[in-house]
Amino acid sequence: MNSFKLVLLLILIPVCGLFSWIAGKYNQGHYDERQEMLRGKANKYSLNAMAIFLGVYFCYDVILGDYLYRLSASVLALITICLGTIVFTVYSIWKEAYSYFNVNQKATTSFILFAFIALLNLGIFAFGFGDMKAKEIFVNGVIQYSSPFTQLFVGIIFGTMSITYFARLFVNRAQED
Repeated sequence: MNSFKLVLLLILIPVCGLFSWIAGKYNQGHYDERQEMLRGKANKYSLNAMAIFLGVYFCYDVILGDYLYRLSASVLALITICLGTIVFTVYSIWKEAYSYFNVNQKATTSFILFAFIALLNLGIFAFGFGDMKAKEIFVNGVIQYSSPFTQLFVGIIFGTMSITYFARLFVNRAQED
């Protein structure tokens, strides 16, 4: 690790800790018992989805890995984390256990911001992916990690969160009528 990355890491960790402390200090919301139970189920489903994905991928790798493309360790980790996060957030949002209970805040504004972040990241991925060459992505039959993949996965996560929230909002309004 070069010195620039080390200095950046030494600055980033205390800043993240400071922001976490400030957010925890001024946070007035809480989850009720139903939300806590549903979030526990979401954690369980998320872990199961990641374990099943890894099991299926490793079986694929053993059986067909010599004939088809493999994933590098970093791409595999990114996909697994993305899958777990999506399962947790989609289940929590759909069961209305994602936001705090009895907090006077507009969740719709947050999810509009999430949609904007998703579109921004997907746009950055599209521009970055266009500059890449196939030989940079596929090296000896292995799909390698490249910087634009991070934007793709962040865009997918924030996009599914926004789509799920607005779909749930639409279903709730349709049920009220």
